[in-house]
Amino acid sequence: VVLDTRATLIDEIIDLHDRILGTVFSRAKRHHAERFHASCKSINAKLRIYSCIGRALLEANQTGNDPFAAGRRGLHAVTSVHSCLAGDTPTQGGACCL
Repeated sequence: VVLDTRATLIDEIIDLHDRILGTVFSRAKRHHAERFHASCKSINAKLRIYSCIGRALLEANQTGNDPFAAGRRGLHAVTSVHSCLAGDTPTQGGACCL
């Protein structure tokens, strides 16, 4: 009877250990996925900003305008990040954001 009870307790402890480790790994996996998603958002936002500035510089190169002024215009369009990241086109002849 004692050996049977001992075996049952050991099995229960092993099962409990497996459940605890499963919970820990699931939590870590979810945390990693959330951080990765946030990181991707940040990278995409930066890419949109660089694209906006690059388009302004390309437009200046094609039209023969001052690239520094175009860069400032593109940067100015980006500083109103809300419209640029939302994909809106800046008005007043600014560079086209994504």
